[in-house]
Amino acid sequence: MQKTHHILWTGGFDSTFRVLDLVLNKKRLVQPHYIIDEERPSTNKELETIHTIIAHVGIMDMKAAERIKPLIIVNKKDITSEQEDKDKFERLVSTSFLGTQYVWLPAYLKQNGIAEIESGAHKDDNIETFIADYVKKIEDNDDYYYMLKNEYADTDLSIFARFQFPLLDYSKLDMERIAKESGFHHLMEMTWFCYRPQKDGQPCGLCNPCKYAKEEGMERRVPRPRIDDFIMFYSLKYLRKAKRNLVNGSGSKK
Repeated sequence: MQKTHHILWTGGFDSTFRVLDLVLNKKRLVQPHYIIDEERPSTNKELETIHTIIAHVGIMDMKAAERIKPLIIVNKKDITSEQEDKDKFERLVSTSFLGTQYVWLPAYLKQNGIAEIESGAHKDDNIETFIADYVKKIEDNDDYYYMLKNEYADTDLSIFARFQFPLLDYSKLDMERIAKESGFHHLMEMTWFCYRPQKDGQPCGLCNPCKYAKEEGMERRVPRPRIDDFIMFYSLKYLRKAKRNLVNGSGSKK
């Protein structure tokens, strides 16, 4: 029975590259998952991007499109993270930045009987430097990935135990090169990365994902922010910070 690759697909550059490389180049089956976060402004844009890319895969290669199983969509509010994992996450994040998906995704996998899922963490990504010394390489025919070493199963790093990391040796520019060589670069141009899309559908150019895209060689895809967008972005950022301070009791009253 052919292996099915479970992938958290956001419509972003890294996860999209992995999906396309698997179905077009390696002829593998992919089961994509999308987690709806109601606080994430880019949700509709990401889902639209995923379905658009699938449609264009079908134009290129119908058999490849058939290797992408129907997208599983779950609301994040229906996932209950275990307190033990939350505690591990809090201790880890106190030493370095770590995305919150590494605390609620393990709970999602456990609740749905899924053994492992692939992460789009890549070379020069923050998570790559975070886990590089604690993973082992697993060969898989014409493919390979990294997983947490067994000796860390009883440590805080165990929150990574259900993740496969197939892109740790690839930078965004490496992925772009392979996409060009493989004939699906035009699909990679459809990917989405901005957290806070503008009304005209363009990236904001100010959020962290936009900044990361520029830092990782994708500056040509990030528009220069307009002055009114700049003012609005930082005004909202200030208001959100003030609100958090009040909620956490750090606001002062005179």
